[in-house]
Formats: sequence, C-alpha cells, structure tokens
Amino acid sequence: MGLSWSNCFWRLQVASILAVCIAPYTASGDFAKAQITPDSSLGAESSILTPNVSIDGLPADRVDGGAIRGTSLFHSFREFNVGNGQRVFFANPGGIENIFSRVTETNPSTILGTLGVNGGANLFLLNPNGIIFGPNARLDLGGSFLASTARSIKFTDGIEFSTINPSAPPLLTLNVPIGLQYGQDAGRILVQGQGNELRLNQDTGEVIEVNRTGGLEVEPGQTLALAGGEVVLEGGSLSAESGRVEVWSVQGEGLVGLTPTNPGWELSNQGVQNFQEIRLSQAAAIDTSGAGGGNIQIQGRRVALQDGSLILSLTRGEGSGGTITIRASESIEASGTAPNGEASFFLTETTGIGKAGDVEINTGKFILQNGGQISSGTFNQGSGGKIIVNASELVEATGTAETGNFASGLFSVARESTGEGGTVEVTTKRLVLGDGAQVSATTFSQGRGGNVLVNASESVEAVGIASIGASGLFAASLSTGEGGRVEINTGKLILQDGAQVSAATSNQGNGGNILVDARESVEVIGSGSSLRAETSGTGNGGDVTVYTGSLILQDGAQVSAATSHQGSGGNILVNARESVEVIGSGSSLRAETSGTGNGGDVTVYTGSLILQDGAQVSAATSHQGSGGNILVDARESVEVIGFGSSLSAETNGTGNGGNVTVYTGRLILQDGGQVRAATSNQGRGGNILVDARESVEVIGFGSSLSAETNGTGNSGNVSVNTGRLILQDGALVARTTNEGRGGNILVNASELVEAIGSGSGLRAQTQGSGDGGSVTVKTGFFLASKGAQTLVAAFNQGKGGNINIEASEVKLSGTSDNGNPTIVFAATLGEGDGGEITIHTGRLIVEAGAQIGVGTFSSGQGGNVLITASDSVELVGTAPQFPNRPFFRDQSGQRFPSGLFSGSQGIGTAGNLRIKTQRLTLRDGAEISVSNQGVGDAGNLEVAARNLLLDNQGVLSATTTSGQGGNIMLKIDDLLLLRRNSQISTTAGIDGAGGDGGNITIDAANGFIVGTANQNNDIVANAFQGQGGTIDIKARSIFNLEERPSIPANNTNDIDASSRFGLTGTVIINTPNLDPSRGLVQLPDNFTNASQQIVSSCNPGSSARRSSFTVTGRGGIARSPIEAFQGEVSTGRWITLDTINADQNSQVINPSLPSPTPKIVEAQGWIIDKNGNVSLVAQVANIMPRGLSVSSGVCSQLGN
Repeated sequence: MGLSWSNCFWRLQVASILAVCIAPYTASGDFAKAQITPDSSLGAESSILTPNVSIDGLPADRVDGGAIRGTSLFHSFREFNVGNGQRVFFANPGGIENIFSRVTETNPSTILGTLGVNGGANLFLLNPNGIIFGPNARLDLGGSFLASTARSIKFTDGIEFSTINPSAPPLLTLNVPIGLQYGQDAGRILVQGQGNELRLNQDTGEVIEVNRTGGLEVEPGQTLALAGGEVVLEGGSLSAESGRVEVWSVQGEGLVGLTPTNPGWELSNQGVQNFQEIRLSQAAAIDTSGAGGGNIQIQGRRVALQDGSLILSLTRGEGSGGTITIRASESIEASGTAPNGEASFFLTETTGIGKAGDVEINTGKFILQNGGQISSGTFNQGSGGKIIVNASELVEATGTAETGNFASGLFSVARESTGEGGTVEVTTKRLVLGDGAQVSATTFSQGRGGNVLVNASESVEAVGIASIGASGLFAASLSTGEGGRVEINTGKLILQDGAQVSAATSNQGNGGNILVDARESVEVIGSGSSLRAETSGTGNGGDVTVYTGSLILQDGAQVSAATSHQGSGGNILVNARESVEVIGSGSSLRAETSGTGNGGDVTVYTGSLILQDGAQVSAATSHQGSGGNILVDARESVEVIGFGSSLSAETNGTGNGGNVTVYTGRLILQDGGQVRAATSNQGRGGNILVDARESVEVIGFGSSLSAETNGTGNSGNVSVNTGRLILQDGALVARTTNEGRGGNILVNASELVEAIGSGSGLRAQTQGSGDGGSVTVKTGFFLASKGAQTLVAAFNQGKGGNINIEASEVKLSGTSDNGNPTIVFAATLGEGDGGEITIHTGRLIVEAGAQIGVGTFSSGQGGNVLITASDSVELVGTAPQFPNRPFFRDQSGQRFPSGLFSGSQGIGTAGNLRIKTQRLTLRDGAEISVSNQGVGDAGNLEVAARNLLLDNQGVLSATTTSGQGGNIMLKIDDLLLLRRNSQISTTAGIDGAGGDGGNITIDAANGFIVGTANQNNDIVANAFQGQGGTIDIKARSIFNLEERPSIPANNTNDIDASSRFGLTGTVIINTPNLDPSRGLVQLPDNFTNASQQIVSSCNPGSSARRSSFTVTGRGGIARSPIEAFQGEVSTGRWITLDTINADQNSQVINPSLPSPTPKIVEAQGWIIDKNGNVSLVAQVANIMPRGLSVSSGVCSQLGN
C-alpha cells in the first residue's frame, strides 16, 4: 500500500482523509480486513475478525475472541476502522456487560459505517490518536457507547487497560472501570454529518421537531460519551433518548472519572487541569429528548455552538427532564444561524407533566450572538427548568437571528400550561445585553412565571432595542399565573437606548417584583429605557426596589411601577447613598394606576435628589383607584429645576390623590420646578409635607409647592417645616377650582420666611363652592417684597380661608415691576364670607405700597384683620398705581397706599380691623381702612396703642360709598398725634349717596391728643344724605383740634360729625382739664421765658424758631422738639453741680396756665415729668382728606 495512516491523518484535512486515505482500500476490495487489525497483546485471547456474517438479517463483520474477565470483555487492535457502508459488530458473549477495545498503534480510527454490539453490552472504544465518525457513521448496540482518546482505562487497585503499554489484563476478575487516564497529547474526536433542522412554533417557541439525517445514537436511557482531546461536531449529531450524552475535551495528563448509572455512565473530573475545544458547527446537535429528558454534560476549555447548532433535552412524558451541564474553563459561545435561519440553542423543554430539565453553564466567558439562546420551557403541566449561568468574567448576549424571530439571551418560558416557569440565574463579573438580547422568565398560562436572578460583581449593561423587543431582563406573567421576580446584584447597572428591566403581568396574575442592589450606581439612559414593574390585568403590579450608591435617570428613562386595570400598582423604593438624578423630559420615577386599583407608592432615600429639565417623581391614578404616596428622604438636598420637573402625587379619577412627603436639608424648586399633590375629579387631593432643616427655596416663574383639586374633591394641605423659606418669583399654593374645600398651608420656619417678586407667596384658594384653605406661618422674620403675595381667596360660594402669621418681625415692602403691590390678603369674590388675617409679631412694617387686607367683592361678608405687635406697627409710604390692579388705592386712584385694609365692593359688609401695639405709625400716605365701595356697610376699626402717630397724609378711615360708615375705636395710653394732612374718618356716602356716618371713639383718658397747627389734620364722621356719626373723645388734654366743619384744604384741624343733606352727628369731648361749654383750651401766645429758668452751667444751644425748656425734677424729654413722642424717657441720677459754676438762683418758677381762650396753640415739643405735666409744640403741612377705592379688575386678577 505504501500510504501511512499516520501521515495521512496529521498532514491532511478531514476531507483529504476521506477522499485519499480511504480510496485505496475501497479499490482493493479487502477494506474490512485491512482496517481492523488485532494486535498480539492479548496472546491466545486476541481478537478475531469474522467477516460476512448475518446480523439482524444484514451482512456484517463480527469481532470475536478477546479476553473475558468477569462481566468484561477486552479487545486490542493495531488499527480499528469501519469503512463506508461496512457494518462491524462486537460479539456479546453471555454475561458480558462491558466490552473494552483499544488501538495500540499510532493511527486514528475512522468510523464511516455502522459500529455495534450484537447484544446489550456497553462498548468502549479507546484510541489516543483520534477517532473520526464520518457523515454516514451509525451506532447499533443495546448498551452505552464511549469513544475516547484517553491513554488507558483505569480500574481499581491501579490496574490499567492501556493503549501505550499493552498487555493482557490480569486473570483475576476486574471490577467496573473507575476512569479514563489521559496522556500528554490526546487525539481529536470528529463527528461529521449533514446537519440537523430544528422546527419551532413561531408563535409559542415550542419545538415541533428536530430532523436529523443520521448521526450517532444509542438506545433510550443509555449513555453516549465522547471523551477526547479536541471534540468537533461538523453537522453531526449525538443522540441518547432519555439517556445521557457526555462530551469531554482534555489536554494533558489527568483522570476523567467513570461512574456507572442505571443504565449508562457518568463522567467526572478527577484531577484534570486543562481542557481543549469543543465545537458544534454546521447545525450539529446533541439531543437527549424523550419521555423523560436525558442529561447532557459537556466539559472543555472553549465550547462553541455555531451555525444553528443545538444542545437540547426535551421532556415528552411524565418523567422529569434531564440537566444540560456545560463547563468550559475559558468560554462558551452560541452564535450563527442554520440554513433555515434558526439560531444556535441550548434548550430544555417539557410538553408533558414532567418537569423540564435545568441548564447549567460554568465558564469564564459566556457569549450568545445572532439569536443564540439558552431556553427552558414548559408547555403542559410540567414546570420549566432552571437556567443557571456561572461565568467568572463575562456573560454577553447580543443581536437576533437572521429571521428576526429570536433574540439572543436566556429564556425561561411557561406557555399554555399549569406548570411554573423556570428560574434564570446568572452569576458573573459583567453581564452585557445588546441589540434586543434578553434574560427573561415568562409565563403565558396558569403557572407562576420564573424568576430572573443576576449576580454580576462588576456591572450589568443592557443597551438598545431590536425589531422584536428591547434588550434587558424580564419576568412576566401574561395569563393567570403570577409573574416572577427580577433580582440584580451588581456594582453598576446600566440600561441605555431603550433597554429595560421589567417584571409584569397582563392578566389575572400579580406582577413580579424587581430588586436591584448596585453598590456603585444605576444608570438608566435614553427614551424607552426603564426599570418597570407593572400589570395591565386584574392582578396587582409588582414592586421596584433599588439599592445603590447613585441612581441616574436621563433623557426619557423611567423607573415605573404601574397597573392599568383592576389591580393595585406596585411600589417603588429607591435607596441611593449618594444621589438620585432624574434629568430630561420624560425621565421619571413613577408609580401609577389607570384602572380601579390603587396606585403604588414612591419612596426615595438618598443624599441628594435632583430633578431637572422636565424630569418627574410621580405617584398617580387616573381612574377609581387612589393615588400612591411619595416619600423623599434626602439628607442633603432636593432640587427640582426647570419647567415640567416635579415631585407630584395626583389623581384624575374618583380616587384620592396621594401625599408627597419630603425630608431633607435643603429643598430647591427653581425655574418652574414643582412639588405637587392634586386631584382633578371627585377624589381628595393629597397633602404635601416638607421638612427641610436648613431651607426651602422656591425660585422662578412657575415654581411652586402646591396642593390642589380641579374637581369636587377637597384639596390637600401644604406643610413646610424649615429654617428658612425663600419664595422668589415662585409660590406655595393650595387651590381648589370646583366644589371641594381648598387646602391649608402651614409654614414653620425657625429663622425666616422671605417672599420676593410677583407671583411669589403663599396662596390658599377655592374657585368653587368649597371653602378656601388657610395660610399659617410661624417664623422668626416674615419678609415680603416686590409684589409677593400671601393670599387666601374664595371665588364662589365657598368661605375664604384665614391667614395667620406669627413672627418676631413682619415686613412687607414695595410692588412688582408691573405694579402689583406686595400683599397679605384674604378675599371673597362670591357668596362665601371672606377669611381672616391674624398677625402676631414684635414689629410690623408695611411700606412702599405694600398692603395687608381683607376684602369682599360680592355678597359675602368681608373677613377681619387682627394685628398684635408687642413693639410697633409702622405703615409708611405709597407706590404708583398701575391700571387694572385689583388692590386698595387712595381716592386719587393714582397710588397704592401702604397699610392695613378691610374693603368691600359688593353688598357684603367689609370686615373689621383690630390692632394692638405699643406704637402705631402711619406716615407718607399710609392708611388703615375699613371701607365699602359697594352698597354694603364698612367694617369697624379698633386700635389699642400706647402711642399713635399719623404723619404726612396718614389716614385711619371707615368710609363707604353708599352704606353705613364703619366705626373707629382708638384706645391710646399716651399720645395721639396728627401731623401734615392726616385724617381719621368714618364718612359715609362719599359718592353723594346715603348711609350714616360711622362713629369715632377715642379713649385717651390718660394721654393727649395733638394736631399740629394749620396742617389740615381732621377727625370726621360725616355723611352726605345720611346722619353724621358720633365722635366721642376722652383725653387728659387736646391740642390744636377744634370742633367745626371740615373743609378740604382749609389748613385747619377739624373735628366734624356733620351731614351735607342729613342730620348732623354728635361730638362728645371729655377731658379733665377742659370745660366743654367754654370751648377747647388754647395755649397762650407768650410763653414764660424758659431761659431764665436754666441753671447757669447748662447751655441749651438754642436755634432759630425753636423753643427751649428745662424741667427740674425726674421725668423725660423728647430728643427733638419736632420729633414724635417715643415713650417715656427717664433722666439719669441727679448730681450736685460744682458751686463755682452753679447759679445761686435756685428758685423754681411754676408757670401758671392762663385762662382758656378760643385759640389752641400749636405744640412743637413736650416734656413729661414724674408728675405727668406736659408742654407741647407742632407744625405740619396742609393735606386733603381722601377715601379708599378698589379697582373693578379684582375678580379676574386676585388669584394671580
């Protein structure tokens, strides 16, 4: 022959072997005899080849002879090959259970025909040089078959049946083998074939059939094992129905253990350190499907499924499915598609009542491409098997099959069955899913869906979508079964470009839960990217729980728990040590229900929470269910920035809205950012509670903290506890626009509440039949400026809410750029009564056109104002009035006076004003007014103060257009001083209409009433058609005021209670030093020369047009003769002057009071000594009396 098998095998490719090496033997006509050559190692027990025998009615060659030891038969060959079309069978003497055959020379064995055993014994074929199974190779035996390129088979007691040291087995009976001993260079095992066609139901994914054209197959329940160096299946197949298939690839020395099973054999690693490649290509297959699926175990360095190759174990009956176990020290890959477009699969499945088998993967890198999958399914009563992947470095699945029907990934499916879906478990360093690849556990039936469990020490990354779906991890129930859960433990979780992690149900089953524990970060980026737990059926939605260092949702990404039918929505819990960032329009943390079920809650624990550029944290319901709650606990800060950005709990149906609770260091709402609790139907709006240790800042147009309802439900409340509350061009709002009651606003700020700019402020409103809510503020300093508003209002039948402010200092200042004054305002524009304003403070300052007021603009009664200021109330100045601004103006209509107001433009009575303080000052046009510009009566004004100063057009008024004038009651302990066109008025019918003048009661029994001479300071209770009011004054002394008609701009100081066309009112003046019948006391024009009363050591430093006066004795003096009295001033301790400088005249002259004259002398300074004696002087400019008015635009603009 001259052609060496050794040279042929190692130098030529497989195709050359078949074409060149086999051809000479085929031509010789002596193929079989030439290819099976026994050696002489067994001596007299050598193997014998008996050709041309009939086995099963067909011609065959039979191998006889061999050494029998107990139940084992041993054969030894120099060469062992089976030609194409040849049938070679080993004889099976009685009692023989195992047949061991070895090749002792250097050529590989080629099996191109049929190799079998004429009986039920197991067959072992050992050739360390390699074994090739051609495309037409077949097995025909009743037992198991093991082909190996190991060096020897080991038995107990160290006995080996060796291929390199051949000798006869010992005569003693041998036990069963314990392993395969490998040498340094194990040969390759090659199995060729025509490929296998897998047909799947395109709708369900169920295997319809696997078409095999030949291949190696053993009887049901038996073992088919290939244990070589490199093992390659090129279109070939290995099949053991309900049995076992073992494929091992070993490199270097080591022992592969053999353990008998009933029936068959199981291989195990007994010290092998290195392995080689196992490759299935050209639609090759390994299959143990049957009534009960069989086991498959594969062990190598690299295991690759290519070109639509399959490893499958399908359970068709009652038996439990077998396990597919694949171990590869480096990598396992499944990629490519078969000619029919099907992808490469690892597949277990049950269509019977038996449980499907598990798939276990152990490797360094596990890679699935082009639709490559591991799938475990149940299609009947049996439960799906588990998929367990352990990859020390990487699990990567990308892409879809060429047909586009199948995505790469790991899939557990329960369809059209009562069985439960199997669990998918992945343990790795990195899990990467791309281009539609998935890890999924789904049930389409009554059975519970399987779970998806991922433990990736470094990261989980899912990126992109495909035509059949998004990349990601999924646990779903699409029928009555409950959905499984998704659990991810990793360093980083990244979902990008539409990738998802989802636990869902779409029928009666409850949705599964999602648990993510990512110690570093969770990043969900891009539209469609999401963490979702949801149900669209009657079942409840699952929960989403995230534990991480930082959570980032960006560019439309979502974390969502939702239900759209009867079930309740799931909850979302995020615990991020460092931060939660939700950025971009459509990005959200969202728990919602659009059905009858209640919405789930959203809970966030973190260091800082940032919502930006339209991002949202939301709990919502849009049907009958109640909305979920939102709880944010951020130890450092919460920032909600940009239009559309919000923390919101809301309902659009009949259910109640959820609550929003925020605990943090700083809350910042900016540029349209909102915290919102709302309902727009019958449901009650949720409450908002903010507890921010340092500050709450609401900045920019559209920014707000709001609890509101647009339906029949009541609005929720807004509560803020903080150190500082800053409202700048933003607002806190509690609003209802229908029948519901408006919510309350409660602010407790230990340091400061500051509202700056138009639209800024605190507002509680109702626009329907419900009552308006109240605003309560407790703080250190309450500051409002540049048009800021604190407002409670009722626009319809509802009663207006109240405003309560408690602060050490309250200051309101100025107007906005467009002319809106800074206000604290309680109003009713409908039938309901207006609310009240109560302020408790040390000092109240209202200046530059700012206003505090209550108003009614229809039939409702106006509310009251109660001011208690332990130190002072200062009302100062005016501001220009812009057209159509719905606030109090002076009679000229050109200015907003600073002040306190109670007004009415309807038929309702204006409310009352009560002020209690030490010092009350109105100057530079400031006013306190209880007026009525409609047909109703004015309210009453009550003042209790130690000192009251009206200066430079300061006004106290209780006037009406046509109704009864209100009453003014002043209780003054020390001094009432009117200067420069100031006025106290209860005039009625100022437009020439009816109405009696109101009463003015001034109780200064222990004090003084002073008007600066010739400066048009008036006290009037006049009327036009009605009767003039009553003026009742009690004082120790009255200076520079005279009862006479009050004529505008006449520069006299008048007390007048007349009526133009009606009865004159009454003036009652009661002072202990005056005889009313003789007129008021007028001081003499010529004062005692005070300079004569000054001791010589004192230099008064008198100046032009000023009096000088010295009082000897304890008491006090004003700092300047032209300043208002500022309370008692005590002198220091008296001392004795040096006699050198002292005036020897110590006589004290007590000037006597001249007889009263009709003229009252002006007072320009005063001194109160310990006995209460007073001397006064004064001088002010002329003023014109004026009233108050409110513009007609109030109804449309009060709520803005």
